[in-house]
Amino acid sequence: MESKETTFNSVPQISVASEIDYKHIWAEQSHTAKKHELVHVISGHIQLIWDDDGISFSGGPGSTFITPNGTLHRDVFDFSEGLEIFLIHFSWDHFFQFFNVVDNTALNSISPETTYQSRRMFDDIRMDFGMEEVDRQLANARLMTVFMLFYRDALCQSKSKVIDDEIRLLTSHQRMVADAKKYLEKNYQNQIRLEDVADTLKVSPFYLSRVFSNVSEFSLFQYLTDVRINQAKKLLSQNRHIVSDVAQMVGIDNANYFSKVFKRFVGCSPTDFRNNKSCLNKKD
Repeated sequence: MESKETTFNSVPQISVASEIDYKHIWAEQSHTAKKHELVHVISGHIQLIWDDDGISFSGGPGSTFITPNGTLHRDVFDFSEGLEIFLIHFSWDHFFQFFNVVDNTALNSISPETTYQSRRMFDDIRMDFGMEEVDRQLANARLMTVFMLFYRDALCQSKSKVIDDEIRLLTSHQRMVADAKKYLEKNYQNQIRLEDVADTLKVSPFYLSRVFSNVSEFSLFQYLTDVRINQAKKLLSQNRHIVSDVAQMVGIDNANYFSKVFKRFVGCSPTDFRNNKSCLNKKD
């Protein structure tokens, strides 16, 4: 469903506005209307069935449904319960722009406050729709108000859904990054490829790398290096291992490379750190 706002510069034109007890024939036989059809349920329950599309919408008192003109449909209800509705036939230049946002699925999710406001407005339309032109204009204006209430509600729900989806996606990404960090913290002493982490998390390497960098603001391998250097500092502080062994113990095979990385991160060589432990740390 689109949520782009539209400017409406005309109002609906009502041709029929009537409170009726629905007849069995409209439930049993498929039919169409020359104008767009709005059904507002006063009492009873309805299942609106669009025959060509094979879809249906259900509702009870307070529910509102709209069927575009020319749509083959049936209005199914429990004959023993009966069905009392307020029926409006109307035309409107902006109908399909409106209905693209406020379709029957959106109408089924309208907030209780908007439902209450629209119900009162439909009551007013029933009283306004008289023989005089001013009565018709007032009824048209009230129907426009109902449609704008629906439209505003649908836009708010659409925007809220986008925000909820973004939050869920962010939470999912944060969970992925946390799991990746746990894997690195557990396996830092081994040779680790991006593919190894991605396979464990069941995502593609490219996707994992991109998400990790976006969430953490540093790369996965920068984090791995940070973990290894911090572990190396702990081992060197014990003063029980030579530098080449410490390099191997934190997953770096080349001792010279290890020394260069260590100095870049800590500010001094592994040997100096082990001997005095008073280097100026560049990164903990």
